[in-house]
Amino acid sequence: MSRLLDRRAALFGAMAGAFVPLRAAAASNEAIRAPVRLIEMMVTDARSRKPMRLLRDVMGNRLVALNFMFIGCSTICPIQSQLLAQTQRLVARRMGREIVFISITLSPLSDTPDKLVRFADAHDAGPGWHFVSGDFGSTSRLRQGFEAYAPRQEDHPPVLFIGRAGDAKWTRLYGMPRPAQIARELNARIA
Repeated sequence: MSRLLDRRAALFGAMAGAFVPLRAAAASNEAIRAPVRLIEMMVTDARSRKPMRLLRDVMGNRLVALNFMFIGCSTICPIQSQLLAQTQRLVARRMGREIVFISITLSPLSDTPDKLVRFADAHDAGPGWHFVSGDFGSTSRLRQGFEAYAPRQEDHPPVLFIGRAGDAKWTRLYGMPRPAQIARELNARIA
């Protein structure tokens, strides 16, 4: 699995240059603090099948690592999910209580709850990692609030966001940060 992850990361590194505004950040894997405009939206958690409010119910007062993904993605999404799976082991004591991971599908019509659960299980997503879907319009507005919008879902930027529902600025980790770097960012924000 490590060799596959390394190959995918190398492929992604070559693709990162295509995202011109992100080139410097993606190349350096530095954490950048940037403003966000969060919106409250209804989402469905794939595992519980419950409708929930994203900010109030899923995020709450906890620290969040959030990414946008879709199951049909063959480059960014599986790699990010694998990196988050490794990260969750590094912050396991805090998962669910102080820290949650949220993966929001960009394909709410085709990424059914059953498919999202299979994807989550394939990436060893444990408790405290939510795979959610919302309506397409709300998901698009949320992506715009994170400045992560691309006209085609296949072109979504390789970025992981870390913050809290009440924060005006969130940390952005571009490219494919190592799990230890993600865990450091999470632990720094908890302290």
